[in-house]
Amino acid sequence: MPYFHIKKTKSDKIDYPLITATAIIDNNYLKIAFSGLCSFPFRSSKIENILNDFKLNREEKINQIIENLPEKAMDNIDGSKNYREFVFKNTINKILDKFGL
Repeated sequence: MPYFHIKKTKSDKIDYPLITATAIIDNNYLKIAFSGLCSFPFRSSKIENILNDFKLNREEKINQIIENLPEKAMDNIDGSKNYREFVFKNTINKILDKFGL
């Protein structure tokens, strides 16, 4: 099955990851899991449904995903909430580009 993994760090590949995402296409359905954004790793069927909704454009998808996170993005010394959300949005874009969605 097609898959994609991305780890985003603040400064270097050996730095603590800000966002890690793993995605897979299963029966033409994008499944995705995240860590580093919230205080716990997660996979959300609500977020997957948004990502797989072809009626939404990319900006709408990303905005709805941010609104439907299981909790607010972490805000700590490793990365601010706003910076994590910025990196998260770019990560979602890369995943969608990878799968041509």
